[in-house]
Amino acid sequence: GGLDRMLMNLMWVRLNKYTDALAHIFNTGQGVVTEKSPFSEHVYLEAAYNFGWVNRSTRNYLNKIRVQTLMKLLRPNLIVYLDAPVDVVQSKIRERAKSTHPWEKNSPVYENTKYLTMLYENMLKGDYINKAAVHSKVLMYDWSEGGETEVVVEDIERLNLDYFDKYDKQQADWRMFKEENYARSRILYTQKDRVLRNFKIDNYEADNLIWTAEEMLEFQFQAHKVPGNMYTKGFNAETGDSVSLLTYDNIEDPYYFLDPVFVDNANFEGYMAKREAKRAAGEANYWNF
Repeated sequence: GGLDRMLMNLMWVRLNKYTDALAHIFNTGQGVVTEKSPFSEHVYLEAAYNFGWVNRSTRNYLNKIRVQTLMKLLRPNLIVYLDAPVDVVQSKIRERAKSTHPWEKNSPVYENTKYLTMLYENMLKGDYINKAAVHSKVLMYDWSEGGETEVVVEDIERLNLDYFDKYDKQQADWRMFKEENYARSRILYTQKDRVLRNFKIDNYEADNLIWTAEEMLEFQFQAHKVPGNMYTKGFNAETGDSVSLLTYDNIEDPYYFLDPVFVDNANFEGYMAKREAKRAAGEANYWNF
């Protein structure tokens, strides 16, 4: 169930970040660039399911969440797709695994040519992009050898994103006609609980998404070890937070559930004592043991 839960958590993070991006647009008028969006997230779920890596009940449950959450969101104005053949992608992954991404070395996922071909060539480029082009502008580039970002910027500047027929599907989500409709959307995405609550639906069959008691205890133990996670953001002195000057305006928690009750025990106290000793000794990764 590890991959099942990872995909669900990624959906949750993507929904949060996309909602924040929409709130930023409506509050500032500035544009936002994101890597992927909730509208493309299902491609990765379907590819994993087709390879037998995800349970059917998980797929059904996450698709229900997808239907409930997407109806509140606005489709992207523009999708920029940087294309490259699978073999080129794999060679670049192997290259970076030698330096900055050692955990990707000999990855059973990235070395699986059939999986990457299905994901990128068939499902993402062949299916999702074609359907998304009805509502969003799409720019696609051959990025096998990299490319000039200035060219991409110039192409974006030449795009027409404003002038369409009243009933044209292109950019239809963003044509609200009345100022009160834009104001209503601004409130919706700024007070995002009304969007995020759609992520919660009845879950009686997706057993792979349910944590066992032992799994939850281990997760909470490991998650609380990460610097900055012990307390709410702004309260962690060891990461440089000025607790005495704290204001409550910028409090922000991570995108996963943390509860200090799980680590209120002698086992974690013993870990913290060793951690403080390692930190006092100047060890770089004092927390990671």
